[in-house]
Amino acid sequence: MLSSISSSEQPATAPARIRRTTWALFACALLLYAFAEAVARFGLEHVSRIHHRILQEANAAGELRQSASASSKTVLLLGNSLLLEGVDIPQLNAGLQPRFRTQRFAVEQTQFLDWYYALQAMFRRGVRADLIVLCLNPPQLISDQVRGDFSAHVLFDLQDIWPASRDSGADFTRTSGYYLAHFSAFYATRSEMRSVLMHKLANPVQEMWHQAVTTMATIPDDSALTPLVETQLRRFDQLCRRYGADLRFLVPPTHQSGDGAILQAGAHTGVRVLRPIPNGSLSGDYYRDSFHLNARGADLFTKAIIGEMLK
Repeated sequence: MLSSISSSEQPATAPARIRRTTWALFACALLLYAFAEAVARFGLEHVSRIHHRILQEANAAGELRQSASASSKTVLLLGNSLLLEGVDIPQLNAGLQPRFRTQRFAVEQTQFLDWYYALQAMFRRGVRADLIVLCLNPPQLISDQVRGDFSAHVLFDLQDIWPASRDSGADFTRTSGYYLAHFSAFYATRSEMRSVLMHKLANPVQEMWHQAVTTMATIPDDSALTPLVETQLRRFDQLCRRYGADLRFLVPPTHQSGDGAILQAGAHTGVRVLRPIPNGSLSGDYYRDSFHLNARGADLFTKAIIGEMLK
């Protein structure tokens, strides 16, 4: 009888242990995720200079309003690392005052669709500017890609995710990831957190990997490029005009072709294109690498922008 009772109790207690273990593992997973989410939301900007700057510029841009004075206009500068490294903002502000008051919002690795939907979200939240200046190179202007999870979290409103996914050709799996990234800082910035960690622990390896995977984009000839650029400029210009802003497109000087096609497209669409320095006209002494301007190049480019803006 005793052995019979013992054998009947064992199956009853085993599932209970399994359930307790399962709940314990589930609770640990939730705590781990909560910790990771807290680090992403409140810690990343303290350890990442880039992320801190992006959030600061996003907040400053969010407070921008049109000028009440006819003699002074507010300018919102949008772009990626070409704007960030190519334009000296204090020098630009000093050269354009009092006619223009500028605010930069630069996010690395962004392209046309990132800024189209980002600006749409900003306008929806009440941001207003007299002038919008978009700074991209030709491949970035005609690109149909977005910066994925990061843009979904930092730049887009919830209602922008589906149209941005559709325009970028994202499948349902990637689109569902964008929705998750919109609400989860950890999911959206996991690549940035990994980059920060790699920078701290193995920066030479990260630099070597970046150089190995970076390639120059293939640009169509002007006859094929011009219609593509016209479509993009019209679309962005219509968005700006809907909210009372004028559009200027700024061409950063690179070694790539395509700036002539952007000028032609600007003439056809009525969008003023600023090309202070023609592409291919600067020597390598003005570049930090084969793509971004160094301090000397930024000084030259900024002075040229001031001259164009004040015409």
